[in-house]
This record gives sequence, structure tokens and C-alpha cells, in this order.
Amino acid sequence: MNRIYQGRVSAVEIPKPGVKNEWEPLDAEPKVARKKGEDALWQHHELFQDAVNYYVVALASLGVSPESKLTKLRELLEKVWVVADKKGQLRRGMRESLQRAWQLDQPPTLAEAVEKFTQPLMDDSIPLTTAEKAAEFLLFNLGGESAIQQCRSGKRSWMASPPSCW
Repeated sequence: MNRIYQGRVSAVEIPKPGVKNEWEPLDAEPKVARKKGEDALWQHHELFQDAVNYYVVALASLGVSPESKLTKLRELLEKVWVVADKKGQLRRGMRESLQRAWQLDQPPTLAEAVEKFTQPLMDDSIPLTTAEKAAEFLLFNLGGESAIQQCRSGKRSWMASPPSCW
């Protein structure tokens, strides 16, 4: 498994049933426990990444005017929708995340994903330009790109106070 976190996980344990603050391996056999731990970490990482991708696409879907940063973000997503190249290594594109999130047989196109996010707004007669401005306002109040960097560098704890950081 490629390292996906800062740091190194040496073991994954679960709480001992009925015993407070004591932990046990996932399996009595160390090799099996390690494999189960790696699988659990990978599933957790994939679920987290799917959630991030879902919300990035949701926000990018709200861009309708050419000058909007959300529209520009959606244009960037087109480049990594089917396949992504990271340092010469090809990876599955973002569409795979939406396929899992929506439990689809086939991955959606970017246009289908945008429609899925915007259709409820249109059904409620909310102008997409209003939704775009609301999303931009939300991102601006949350600090934009710099807030994400501050959260990752520890200047703000997003887990302790999500509203101030996200």
C-alpha cells in the first residue's frame, strides 16, 4: 500500500469488548491483522477522498458565469474527470468517486454530475446565478484557499471547530 498519510501506521487495533481503554489486534495472526488493518485504512482513505471529491464537484457545479472561480474549478475538473496523472502515475478520475457515492452502475459524465447537483435548485426556482453567488460568498467567508492551508498546518483545528475553518 502506498503511504497516504503524514506519518506511519504500524498497527490498527479495535477496542476490547467490555474493557474500557484496552485495545486488541484485528486478528490473532499478525500477518492477517496487518492485512486487515491496511484494508481498513485504505477503505477509510477512499471514503474520505470520495467525500472531498463529492463536495468539490458540488461547489464547482454552482459556477455558471465565465468569470466565476467555481466555473474555473469545473474546467479544471474536466482534466481529471476520467483519469488523473500524478507525477507520471495514472489514477482513476473523480468520476469514480461520484459513481461510488451515488451507487451507480456506470460513472457519470461531468455534465451529468453537474445536472444532479443543480437540478434541485432549478426545481425550486432558484436562479443558478444566485446559487453561484451564495457558494462564492460561503467560500469567501470561510477563508478560501488560505483557510484550507491553515487547517492543514495546524493553525486552526477543523475537527474541533468546523464552522470557523470550513
